[in-house]
Amino acid sequence: MKRHRPEDHWFLDILAVRPGKQGTGLGPALVTAAPVEADRDGAPAFLATSNSRNVPFCDRLGFGVTEEYEVGPVHVWPILRPGAVGEQ
Repeated sequence: MKRHRPEDHWFLDILAVRPGKQGTGLGPALVTAAPVEADRDGAPAFLATSNSRNVPFCDRLGFGVTEEYEVGPVHVWPILRPGAVGEQ
């Protein structure tokens, strides 16, 4: 299992949109802002989610699931967006 990325990367932690604000574009704004900085570094962006609704959402933003695992009763999807080549 690759739960810790061996290469340098940006880790996007604790990104969330309040339920009443979901569907307003805040989620994509949050999830795309940090990868812009990661692209400048030529580094991938990594996050983990326990909400299955986030998997297709992140997929549309260029992220892909690297594996799945359980932490106690919680199912987790680590998700990676490769770093942009030549953006440094």
